[in-house]
Amino acid sequence: ELRSLSSLGEFCVSIQAYLRRFGVEKLGLPGFDLPDPIAMAVALDPSVAVVTKRLHVEIEVHSELTRGATVVDHMGITGKEPNADVVLQAARQRFLEILHAAVNST
Repeated sequence: ELRSLSSLGEFCVSIQAYLRRFGVEKLGLPGFDLPDPIAMAVALDPSVAVVTKRLHVEIEVHSELTRGATVVDHMGITGKEPNADVVLQAARQRFLEILHAAVNST
């Protein structure tokens, strides 16, 4: 459905199809997440975030292997104060409405 909206829609579907295939074939995952699009949707409409959890989040800046990785302390191992609301579940229909509007506006 997104493909037919615009060339941006075609691009979005193509890149996500690749990520999904990679997740299924290489990592054995049933699907994939969309952290950046979900974050933007929540910024536009906070009701998109159905379930959140306050957790400590840092960006790795020292390791050569994982530099730039987002590290989320789901288990409280670091003992550091939670500093971010992490979305664990999103309102699918509202997210799709926002995504369609964004892709269709180009």
